[in-house]
Amino acid sequence: MKKIIWSSILLLAAIGVAIWSSFDFKGFPTITEEGNTMNKIINEEVNKIYLEIDNRAIEITASEDENYYLDYTESKFLNTTYSFKDGELSLMQKQKKVLSFFNWGFQNHDKVILKIPASFNGKLIGIASNASINTSLENTMEKIELKTSNAKINAKDFIATNCFFQSSNGDVTIHNTSCLEGVLHVETSNSDVTVSDTNCPELVAESSNGNIIISHVKANEITAETSNSSIEYYYNTANKIIAETSNGRINGSSNEIDIMQLTTSNSRVEVSILGEIEDYKLYAKTSNGSIEIGNSRFGDEVIIENDATKIVDIETSNGSVVIDFN
Repeated sequence: MKKIIWSSILLLAAIGVAIWSSFDFKGFPTITEEGNTMNKIINEEVNKIYLEIDNRAIEITASEDENYYLDYTESKFLNTTYSFKDGELSLMQKQKKVLSFFNWGFQNHDKVILKIPASFNGKLIGIASNASINTSLENTMEKIELKTSNAKINAKDFIATNCFFQSSNGDVTIHNTSCLEGVLHVETSNSDVTVSDTNCPELVAESSNGNIIISHVKANEITAETSNSSIEYYYNTANKIIAETSNGRINGSSNEIDIMQLTTSNSRVEVSILGEIEDYKLYAKTSNGSIEIGNSRFGDEVIIENDATKIVDIETSNGSVVIDFN
């Protein structure tokens, strides 16, 4: 009986040592991933690229020749499905459902790296989770769609007919791009959205608890919506700008617009507009604050009605409104 008890104690101790040795200093077990590195080369025409990857970053850059290069690592922790058929290049790597205790410290530093030639003009779809997506392309594409969670998206230098970007708990940054049709949609939560040097028919930038910065954008309409954070827009040209937040400032300068609608609460609004005050109908309202237009200070509401076709409509509470025309 004593031998059985001692054997049980020794077995439990060995298990305890094994588990303890797998813990990092944060108190979670750390699992090192090992796998086979795969290098795919495609020298045929590709019209659609689909990547859906768990827990590792996606990096998409330009190829130096007319081949497509796809590098990734197969892992015992991931179900991997690769295919190339009828012009569609596809890679899916999904996290296996293993005991959650041993997932706590799962760490992976591998990337999925895709290089595409300048001739690619099809659809590019990248979906990740808990990892970033970075693209730097000069391609003209039919579609680009990038989604992730708990990580950043950075996309620049492309032209696409349709564009969509979405994250959560991670910044989304779009730079030096053109979206030819429809809405350029950029969305995240609890993080910032930045769009710069971009042309599109319509831009919609959305966040919550994150700042939105829009600069040097040319569009028919620009809409920015967030909460508990600021909105900034600089040197944009648009028929219409709509900015809405709460508990956050709205700042803008040197914007060329026909219609501007700005709404916030418990914060200040400060904008400069290209043109003369006579070019605009103006409605400005606040509470517990003043309204300044040029060098003149007013009370909590200003209405200027005239024959102008352009409109500025600003409303806040518990904050001042400052408007400058130049």
